[in-house]
This record gives sequence, C-alpha cells and structure tokens, in this order.
Amino acid sequence: MSVASVVLVSQDPLFEEYASALRAAGLACQIVGSVPQLSGFLDRVRSGEGIGGTGQLTAIVDGDLPENGAPEALRLLRSAPNVPTLTLVSGEEHRHIAVDAHRPALDQYASKPVGIGELLLRAKAMMSRSGYDFPSDDEDFSSSGPEGIHHGQVVVLFSPKGGIGKSTLAVNLAVGLTRFFGFKTLLVDADLWFGDVGVLLNVASRRSLLDIPPQEEPSLSILQKLLVQHSSGIHLLLRPPDLASAEKVPTEGVVSAIASYKALFDFVIVDTHPSLDELNLRILDVADRVLVVTTPEITASHHTIRFLDVSGNIGIGNKLALVLNRANSGIRVESIESQLNMPISATVVSAGRAVVQAASHGVSLFDQDPELTTEVTRDLARLVEFVAGRPRPTRGESTDQALAVGVSKEARPAHGRPTRGSR
Repeated sequence: MSVASVVLVSQDPLFEEYASALRAAGLACQIVGSVPQLSGFLDRVRSGEGIGGTGQLTAIVDGDLPENGAPEALRLLRSAPNVPTLTLVSGEEHRHIAVDAHRPALDQYASKPVGIGELLLRAKAMMSRSGYDFPSDDEDFSSSGPEGIHHGQVVVLFSPKGGIGKSTLAVNLAVGLTRFFGFKTLLVDADLWFGDVGVLLNVASRRSLLDIPPQEEPSLSILQKLLVQHSSGIHLLLRPPDLASAEKVPTEGVVSAIASYKALFDFVIVDTHPSLDELNLRILDVADRVLVVTTPEITASHHTIRFLDVSGNIGIGNKLALVLNRANSGIRVESIESQLNMPISATVVSAGRAVVQAASHGVSLFDQDPELTTEVTRDLARLVEFVAGRPRPTRGESTDQALAVGVSKEARPAHGRPTRGSR
C-alpha cells in the first residue's frame, strides 16, 4: 500500500528528529529550510518528481520560520491542490496563524514545544481526516479503546480559589458532552492531592496519572490502559490513589499525555487544583480553552481578578471564558462582570442538596434529572452547549443533525475575548 508523504518546512534542528521519527513510522518525508525551497519542492511534486509518488502530500510548518516566512509558506501550501498542513506555533505567531479565519478545515496547529509522540499522532490524525493512507500501527490504534482518530479539544477548568464547585461542573460538563452530543469525552482529574472526580462518580481504580511513564512518550495503547470507563459513557483518568504518590507523578508525562489524548477523544476535560504551580501552568499552556470558575463572593472575585491580571503575562489571556457558579447567591452578575472587566459566558445556580444526592449515587446531575426539570440542570445544559458551540438536539432530532447545525459567529464560544490580562 502506498502511503502519504510529508514535507517539513523549518531550519530548526529539532525538525531533523521529527523527520527521523516520521521515517521510522514508515512515512516518506523531506525537510526544506525556506520558502523558495518549498516552492521548488512543490513544483517537483506537481510534476510527479516529488517524494512518495502518491499525490498524498501533507506538510508540517515551523511557525517561527525566519524572515516571517510561515505565512508565505502556508500560502504556497494552500494553492491548488491544497496540502493539509500542521503548523507549530509559539508566541505572537500564535495570534496570526493559529486563529487564521481563512485556515482550511483540514489544517491544524499546535503550540510549541511539541513532543515527537504528539507530532506523530497529529500527523496521522491529519492524514486520516484527509482520507490519506498511512502505515498501520496495531499497537497505537487498537480497537480496545475509543474508536478512530480524533482532533479533540483540551478544555481546562481552573479556579484560583478552592471549594467553589469546580469539580462538580467538570463532571457534569464531561457527561453532558457525551449525553447530548455523543462526543467521546475524557475527564482528567489533575488535582493530584485532593481531586474529587472519582469520589463524585463513585469510581475507584488502581490505574491513575501515577502510571504514566515518566521519561518516554507513551503510545496510545499504553494511554488507553490508564483509563476507566464510567456508566455514563465518559472515560476517566484519575488522580493517584494516595497522597504519598502525588509527588511522584511526572509533570512532563501528564502534560504530554493530555495533549496525546486529543487523538482519541473529541473533548479532554481537565479538572485542576487552585494554584499556579508548574503542573497547572503547563496544563494551561496546552489547553485549547480555559473555563475560569468563580462564585459571587468577595474572596472568589478578589482571587479571580488577580488571576485575570496575570493571564496575559503567561500567554493564556485569549483562551479564557468565565463561568459563574452559585450564581443566585450573592453579588449580582452585572456587578461581577464590572469588577472583573470581562463578560460571564455561563452561569449555574446553587443546588447543594441535588449535588450531594448525585454524588451519593455516583452519577451526574443529568442522570438524576434527565428531563432537565430543575434550574441547575438547565444551566448545566447551557454550559455544555457553550463548550460544544451548538445547541442540543431537540426531541426527534438526531445527534448527527445537531452536530451539523452551524452556529453564528456571535453564538460560537469566544476565543480572544478581552480580559484584564490580555496583551
């Protein structure tokens, strides 16, 4: 079987390692170091003289190509016939390339640094979505886990203050994405010390984040074996089973695993603990979106303002959306928006007794109230719709029909909304 080939556009020595890994995976590839070299290479490919000889060409472009060459390289690759492209971006280039409204649907981007394992997964996912052939890897793409290759999103729930119901929101968000839309969803409990995901869903397992290999980039088959499936249909990656193990969890391994799981799931929901330690900073960096959870209380608002002030400095200001939990108990929504200088994207009312009852049974609030008869489940459903970027299927409408519904630009979840810390 002939397979797709890859052109890498960069002068970074790391791309030599990428090329070696791609070749070891059975893919023909070539590195070009400049836009003129890329132009000549594409001319040869179009005349039948390029690598591979299959016509199934993909590209990996360094967003930091010298002399601002990345936009011109992308223009060449998008000229007929379009070449599906993965662009690796960092810093200011992220703003100009990653959020390009004219980017073809099959193109992808990833924030630097990108590990070799993640790069291979992304390259194969791009080829799969393009209908291209690539070498089979029975170990990495086994049928024992979630089916197929996905191009998922990492959505992180973060709060600078504990005890505000963030884990409850994370659990119900993950369940709702699967329940209403049929998305393959993974919920990661990255609160290594006091995470509540397993407690809220009544799941206990010896498999956890502690089992991620500390020095090597794990294959998908290894990552699949770490997961536990809940009765709701979502998969869970739990925190370590005891406090003594928390310090042993490899930060680099956790971050790499979270990014790699995007090839297996439509959504990777990550619940975090309330601090800006090294693990959380790295998770926030690889996130596609960050839901900042707060409550209508003076202390919660105070800590949220401090976090928003620093968000631009750590490069995540354009990923943020505010979620107000316990919205019916305290300061008015309008006052909070004024204090935080940022709109609130979703609100969820307080429902202490219902939350306790759901946790006692190890289920989500959606399982406890499937008809959405209470205000809290309706609010949670709207939060799910916000993250999914589309309305839930109505009665008689299939999930596939709902997924095909386009949403207006105004209704689409916002990336790059102004925040106090944006630059």
